[in-house]
Amino acid sequence: MLVAGHLHPPLSRAFEKLNGKISTRVASVLAWIVLAPFYLLFFSAGHAALALRGRDPLRLKFPSDASTDWLPVSSATGDGNETYKSPY
Repeated sequence: MLVAGHLHPPLSRAFEKLNGKISTRVASVLAWIVLAPFYLLFFSAGHAALALRGRDPLRLKFPSDASTDWLPVSSATGDGNETYKSPY
């Protein structure tokens, strides 16, 4: 590479482009081989552990018996525009 870079720079650039393409492909393959199974195993195990304990931290069960995080809507009385002047 050193000799090719000094004697013929376009050859050095071709090596760099080839190295970039190869490293991108290798990184993509490694991501699928390593990260995808880890993701599936880790989150599946976590979901199974929560399901066995009967916990539902995201309150996905419908209808949920737990209280909601949404604020109730109050009915506006009088002039409707008065309620929009101050958000609090």
